[in-house]
Amino acid sequence: MPRPDREAQILDLAETLFAERGFRKATMDELSARVGVTKPVIYEYFGSKDGVLSAVLAQARTGLFEATQAAVAGSSGPEDALRRSLQAFFEYTDLHRDAWSLMNHAATLGSGVVADEVDALRRQQADFTAAMMQEYGHPRDEREPEAFALVIIGACDQIARWRESKPDVTPERAAQYVFDVVWSGLRDRIDLE
Repeated sequence: MPRPDREAQILDLAETLFAERGFRKATMDELSARVGVTKPVIYEYFGSKDGVLSAVLAQARTGLFEATQAAVAGSSGPEDALRRSLQAFFEYTDLHRDAWSLMNHAATLGSGVVADEVDALRRQQADFTAAMMQEYGHPRDEREPEAFALVIIGACDQIARWRESKPDVTPERAAQYVFDVVWSGLRDRIDLE
């Protein structure tokens, strides 16, 4: 199998294993058995167990960014862009529950690399959201787009965590909850023409 395909296979199986067993309890022996390669192959590709987890989270960060970018690309204006980006976030967390669970509980993993990946994901989404606000908006000061973006990202993060125990809350409903709260604060700062 070509190396890029093998790496993708390792990351997919690691994501599932780490979510099933917990990162600390999962072993590299288990991962190598699931993948069907020796541990040295995994170490060669990723350096360590933390390296595997970091790569899993980096893959999720890239996927989430691509999903939100694609969702916003066809939007008809700022309100539609916000709705689409929120829904894309919650749909992504549903489709990638294992990766989301790992990110969601990263603080308990104790790895600086993991915390860096989770921070990078949040920063990436906040930067994307702030850029949307700057494109459509009329901020009162230069810090407002970033501050509002962080509010939106924090709300999404908390609603996604809450949904872990509320599987009946659809991505559409979750997006609507966040939208209803944040749009009222954004509406007067957005160019609706």
